[in-house]
Amino acid sequence: MQANMLNNSVGLLDGGEADAANLKFTYLPNSADVSLFTPKTPRSPQGSWYWLQDGIVIGDRLYIFPLVMVRGSGPTGFNFATYGVNMIRLPLADGVPDLERQEQFDTPLYAKLPDGTGAIVFGAGIMDNTEHSGAPDPDGYIYVYGYRDIEGGNKQLVAARVEPQHFEQFDHWRYWDGEEWSPDILEAAALIQGVSPELSVTPINSGALAGKYLLVVERDTMSGYVAISAGDSPVGPFAPLKRIYYTPEIDRASQVFSYNAKAHPHLSRPGELLISYNVNSMDPMANNMNGDLYRPRWIRLRELGD
Repeated sequence: MQANMLNNSVGLLDGGEADAANLKFTYLPNSADVSLFTPKTPRSPQGSWYWLQDGIVIGDRLYIFPLVMVRGSGPTGFNFATYGVNMIRLPLADGVPDLERQEQFDTPLYAKLPDGTGAIVFGAGIMDNTEHSGAPDPDGYIYVYGYRDIEGGNKQLVAARVEPQHFEQFDHWRYWDGEEWSPDILEAAALIQGVSPELSVTPINSGALAGKYLLVVERDTMSGYVAISAGDSPVGPFAPLKRIYYTPEIDRASQVFSYNAKAHPHLSRPGELLISYNVNSMDPMANNMNGDLYRPRWIRLRELGD
């Protein structure tokens, strides 16, 4: 029997309740590609693949920012490298993305640092701070977060913003340099240390954190600690990361790790925040032996109410 790695899939939830009975996954395309989304832009290298990051619906279109991945020189299980960040645009029909009519674009949302110490990567998290989204204190911008990926493993939060009507026009994007919004991605300032490659920033409208913007990450990428930080604005300043949960799966079997904690405010109940994190193993056979291993886990942060 031959097995193929599916690099991406789509789960469509009917309604706003986190109910598995209303969730349907699509993972096999109507094409020769193994994955639903395969790089097809002019700058995407042959043999590259997509790992999906965050996405957003604007009007009748869904936008996703996938990482363009290539083979790398890391250890077994980590022998991959990020090559770039692309944009996928999908039209919506009755709220359902039309996968067959997807369009892909190269973007400038990935940049090598001039000193050779790493790269800046955007698309890890998106926050819609517009009136249309129901944001408690809207300023009319969509915020796209990423990280400075520094050699040695440190990831530092960075932020960009753009008005919805200019979302596809990257010359309208601006990057927070610590004092003002710059057109230069390389001036994106580090807002906090030790974030993960997927994350979230959520405006909080009630309870002790009302008026704050809550960052959720897995501290230091794969530490096993889900952590939060409250910021005074979408770009901070952010308080030091506070550990709120330890992922127990990493202690139950050797070579198991957790990663990419983030919040899902659209699925959260009033006064709390639903948070997910992923689990995997460095052992390539572990998922074949235990089909329950490679799936997200969920926790609820309940100290957000009045």
